Order: sequence, then C-alpha cells, then structure tokens
Amino acid sequence: MPDGNLLKPVTLTKPEICYADKFAAHVTTALKGTGENTAEVRTALKRAGYPDERIVDMKPEGGSPRVRIDLREQDTRVALQVVHAGTSGTVVEKFGAQPTAPLKDVRYIPELAEPLS
Repeated sequence: MPDGNLLKPVTLTKPEICYADKFAAHVTTALKGTGENTAEVRTALKRAGYPDERIVDMKPEGGSPRVRIDLREQDTRVALQVVHAGTSGTVVEKFGAQPTAPLKDVRYIPELAEPLS
C-alpha cells in the first residue's frame, strides 16, 4: 500500500502502554540468540506463544527482519513492531492500531525519546 494511504496509528492508553511494555520485554527475551532471518524470528515467536496468525511479515528494515505482532484483543488496540538484527539486538516498539485494520495498513510513527536531563 502506498505510504500516503496508510492509516494513522491510534494513541494508546496508559494501561495499553503497560500491557505493550510487558509483551515487548517478552519478545526481546524470546529472540535472544535467534538468527537474522524472518523464518527464524517467526519460529522463535511461535515457540514463545505467539500464534502464526498474529505475526505479520513486513518489509525488512536495514536488511534486518521486521514483523508486527497483533496483540489486539477485546478492547485493546496494541501492536508491536519488531526489528531483529541478530547479535546486534532487537528493537521492539509499541503502537496503536484500529480494531479491525490489517496491521500492514497502519502507519508506524516512532515515538520520540524523552530528553535526558
């Protein structure tokens, strides 16, 4: 889908942010020691309990596998974007998605880090 046609992400509530942070830590742990290809990432996530239908393959980022994990259940609008660079580490970022939108159709806008003071 062309970038201009992507849906805007929704703002997560504080409880959704806590929920997402818990799963982000779980995903990071699950991918430790995993190779740098989408098949290995998918296998590690399934082994960690994420059903295949909740894992969405995305275009790689900087040559690293990128997937999204759909955590939307009941009233929760949480999704995770995962970029796995093997031994260099894993970046897991949360975002909000409309309840019925395909995750591939939701624009991901990185959160700006709060300045350290």
